[in-house]
Amino acid sequence: MNGAFFSTLIKSSTDFKFYKNIWGQSLGLTLRYLLLLTIFVTVLLGIRYGLGFNVFAQKGLKWIEENIPKIEITNGEVTADVSQPFVKEMEDFVMIIDTTGQTMEIDKKYKTGVLLTKNKIIVKNDEVRSQEFDLSKIQKFQVTKESFKKVSKYFVLALIPFVIGIQFVYFFFAKIAQSVVAGIVVMIAKPGLRFVNVLNVCIYAVTPVSLLGLLMTLGSPKPLPFFWLIYLGMYIAFVVGAVGQCTQENSVEV
Repeated sequence: MNGAFFSTLIKSSTDFKFYKNIWGQSLGLTLRYLLLLTIFVTVLLGIRYGLGFNVFAQKGLKWIEENIPKIEITNGEVTADVSQPFVKEMEDFVMIIDTTGQTMEIDKKYKTGVLLTKNKIIVKNDEVRSQEFDLSKIQKFQVTKESFKKVSKYFVLALIPFVIGIQFVYFFFAKIAQSVVAGIVVMIAKPGLRFVNVLNVCIYAVTPVSLLGLLMTLGSPKPLPFFWLIYLGMYIAFVVGAVGQCTQENSVEV
């Protein structure tokens, strides 16, 4: 990205006359711009979500430090330095550690939960489904506060590029689909125009609404009610204004 990209970013969001410059350009250049816009938006979103999850992970670590004892698995047998049965409830979820054999299943009053016995883990997914995992083949394993910290750290580091990748694919193809639909509507309303020219405008017009959505996501913890109406109205206004500006002079090739 360079100064030209950020200049285009600003002009496509503030000046309808700018769209005359991209009206007749090749679709390849337009898609290149959309690619850069996608990278710009998704990298910022990825960092935002990564940092947000890091805050969540830190809270989770604090809860683990205060509530989960040290657990060891040696030659397939579980030990925990806590009096048992150890039961920790969180609304409809329960975590139980019981290597004494007193507890062999999760009570039906809990919708979900985890039961750690002497040699297996029982995971209750919902009121009907449960899964059982045999631990007898594990030679040596420890679950400590330090291990949770390490897992959390690496998970957050791995999460950011993962989120960026998902956001990238979704954003890029969603904006292309949005632009194609808008272009078809414009062609129906104003027949005789070249579709590639209209598509250029429709793709660049996603810039202001994308920046607005980005600012809302970065600055607000909760989505704005009916934001999609603001998004749609703003996008339509920019497409209509830009196409009108590009076609109002007879000298412009259509």
